[in-house]
Amino acid sequence: MLIALYIFSYFCIFATLISLSKSVKWWIRAFDFPFAQLTLMTLAAILCLATFASFGNFFEYFTLIFLFSIFVYQLVIVVPYTPLYPCQVQNYKNDTNKSSIKILSSNVLMTNKETSKLKELIARENPDVIVLLETDEYWKESMSYLTGEYTHHVLIPIENTYGLLLYSRFLLDQTDINYLVEVDVPSINTLVQFPNGKQIRMVVTHPPPPSPTEYAESAERDGELLIIGKMICDEKLPVIVVGDLNDVAWSHTTRLFQRTANLLDPRIGRGFFNTFHVSYPFLRWPLDHVFHSAHFRVVSMQRLENIGSDHFPICIELNLEPDARRHQSSDDATKEDRIEVKEKIDYAINTPSSKID
Repeated sequence: MLIALYIFSYFCIFATLISLSKSVKWWIRAFDFPFAQLTLMTLAAILCLATFASFGNFFEYFTLIFLFSIFVYQLVIVVPYTPLYPCQVQNYKNDTNKSSIKILSSNVLMTNKETSKLKELIARENPDVIVLLETDEYWKESMSYLTGEYTHHVLIPIENTYGLLLYSRFLLDQTDINYLVEVDVPSINTLVQFPNGKQIRMVVTHPPPPSPTEYAESAERDGELLIIGKMICDEKLPVIVVGDLNDVAWSHTTRLFQRTANLLDPRIGRGFFNTFHVSYPFLRWPLDHVFHSAHFRVVSMQRLENIGSDHFPICIELNLEPDARRHQSSDDATKEDRIEVKEKIDYAINTPSSKID
């Protein structure tokens, strides 16, 4: 039994330490995702070792101390995504001067043909902006009724699981469809005009994941996120970035993206809001994100119910407030960050695609 416990303990240590690597290999980056699960596993290993080990030699003490050190590091990463931590984005409290935008984002799963659940959800939540990812012609036709009420839209159905459908009640202007790294993976960059005339910039993205079946490296995903970060880092307008980023909020790349783009994470201090995978409760992590500049406060944020996809939808309402920036701010990118961003973007653009055929 002790041998099995030591194997389990050193797996927890290995899985945590290897996630510190900056390698873009898919199997290394895969360890970024289950960090909350690793934290619970490490705690279990500590409790079991403390209970069953005899502590008659240095190795047992060393293992327990090493495990505890790893557990402390894991808590530093995980606790900010729980209510135990102060919110990075403040709650909206003023019932007057409300100037909000409600966004519903859902990776629908291209092979999912069960559209009725999503339609019912949209009718109930009544969002101002709808972002649908992994959409093909079937989904475009199935959701075509939305164009009557959501008169501003950008529709990019693609059969490769990277199609995007954007529907908005608010005016969309100066819309660009970009293929930043991969020739068949689009993103949307547009201005959204509120009914009161105020404008914000919105970016919708769904970069490809590192995985044994799609891309052998995370370079394409990392490059797209960081290019978007550089594009909006000097933006004077309020900014919202929404989509399935195929990365978790606490990964090195996502945090580097946030610092580069000067964006806040409304999850911090509120919860994980795990959106993937619907079918495996213990193996869930947050892949679908809404990051935004410091111009907003959170009115509400929730993970919605299963619509037949492998992702849960997410819905957030943000209030645009002129004074919000005086009370909350993002972390600034360092000189080292800027060097790393340039290196990652250069690698993503200049290296042959790692797409697995």
